[in-house]
Amino acid sequence: MQRNGKWAGTVFALLVASCSAPPTKTPAASVVPAAQLQAVNAAGAAAGGAGAAVVNARLVRQGYQVMRRGGQLVYCRTESVTGTMLSKTTCLTELEVKQQAETAQQSRDALHQPLTPKCLGAVCAGKDGGG
Repeated sequence: MQRNGKWAGTVFALLVASCSAPPTKTPAASVVPAAQLQAVNAAGAAAGGAGAAVVNARLVRQGYQVMRRGGQLVYCRTESVTGTMLSKTTCLTELEVKQQAETAQQSRDALHQPLTPKCLGAVCAGKDGGG
């Protein structure tokens, strides 16, 4: 009986160890940005002169990588796909990143709003055919 308990414990420990996720990688955003900013800004200045887009240093500090796609400056970030070991790269313009941040902030604000009852008494009980 003792032998079966030890064997089951060993199997359980092996299962837990094999199913655990690998450590997450932190982006090395602080190493590349200065050179990346200079290179992209220089390329943009050479290509478009005074009207060229300038890299947003704040976005680079947040972990975005700067790329030029189709003549447009985009900010790319690699994200883990929930429930898998895969990752995907998403590239957005500066305006799209700003809009995404505003939408996220509005969602957070909506979660903090107090809930008010929208339905009272017999109306909610199904007299109006609702639910």
